[in-house]
Amino acid sequence: TENEKSHFRSTIEKWNTRDNGVSVVGYYRTSLPGRIQLGEDDLALIEDCFREPTNVFLVVGMASDNGPTGGFFFWDAGSVFAEATYMPFPLDERLLAVPV
Repeated sequence: TENEKSHFRSTIEKWNTRDNGVSVVGYYRTSLPGRIQLGEDDLALIEDCFREPTNVFLVVGMASDNGPTGGFFFWDAGSVFAEATYMPFPLDERLLAVPV
């Protein structure tokens, strides 16, 4: 709703104007039934609240039978490619662990 959007924008502005070195750099959400892509609502929110080229957006879904998968979206040459993430990754600490 417009009221929720207004509250969301003001919350982001409060965090970004604090003098504590913390700022909002993006957002994440889950996706059902699991498609890892941005929708029209996402793009409208990004255009409204996240215009910095350093902002990122994470979508988590069940894109495969192997468990949850994440994908980042970001600004590139003035737009955000919403159809699919460039590099989906498993949200499984065992699969993401770096051998030492």
